[in-house]
Amino acid sequence: MARVLMVFVDGLGLGEAGDFNPLVTVPTPGFRSCLSGAPLTLEQAGFREEGALLLPLEATLGVKGPPQSATGQAALLTGENGAALLGRHLKGFPNRPLRELLQEKGLFKRLKDRGHQVDFANAFRPPFFEALDRGASFFSCTTTAAYYAGLSFHTLEDAEEGQALYADITHENLREQGYPLKVISPREAAGRLARLAAAQDFTLFEYFLTDLAAHSGDPKKIQEALTRLDGFVGALVRLLPPDTLLLLTSDHGNIEDMRARGHTLNPVPALVRGPGAEHFQEMAAITDVTPALLTYLARGQSGLGGGRAVVPR
Repeated sequence: MARVLMVFVDGLGLGEAGDFNPLVTVPTPGFRSCLSGAPLTLEQAGFREEGALLLPLEATLGVKGPPQSATGQAALLTGENGAALLGRHLKGFPNRPLRELLQEKGLFKRLKDRGHQVDFANAFRPPFFEALDRGASFFSCTTTAAYYAGLSFHTLEDAEEGQALYADITHENLREQGYPLKVISPREAAGRLARLAAAQDFTLFEYFLTDLAAHSGDPKKIQEALTRLDGFVGALVRLLPPDTLLLLTSDHGNIEDMRARGHTLNPVPALVRGPGAEHFQEMAAITDVTPALLTYLARGQSGLGGGRAVVPR
């Protein structure tokens, strides 16, 4: 039985090594443990060992300009080139054409329709549910895709009980906003997510503090966001069940280059670890993620347990 935990990290590119790249200057033992001691940089693209690989995924998708969140996330979660559909890259939340694309071809929905157990592991604050009740439609692509799949959204009570994880991983940002949840360590958060992933065929967790920190240009915020993520990823690799594959990827670059606050043209990483990692080796762009996942999980569901994930060209 194949299981996948997808960790979506907003604004994480594969940049060249240099003193402008926090993934080189900030200690990242978690990422380095996945790459034989090397940092998560463009020079490591193509890294392979048994049960692990690092691929560079093209994020601009043939459309001029730096990639953006709405079109990039839509591409990740549908396998379709959202930027080409619109003729431009779109920031922030998906517009109507992208929402329609997510409704028709969203990864959550397609997996559910094929009989898979799926979960969006992020917990949401009360204002989100109030907006949902009002009929608001301006949410991120991940949230929109989960909504159209009919998934139940997790509450902060779920997070407090260990049945979900807030996007800041440790609850520190939540407490700053006045929500009295207990602060947990990145390792404890990883353990919770590992347990959640063990109960599903496919689980998605989203972390967006990397993009927010990079846009701020504040070195302290950048270091905090990366350090938290790194401790979380390093623990996940150790704590995930042996039948669960980890796929970490992004929608566009940003935090890997401190010379500017905007998004970059760099490829994004596909860091794959676990059983069947080699089945993802043909991915070349963010549009390849959904078809590769669909193929991989279909083979696991059928009991074939192997075979290379087919990425249509």
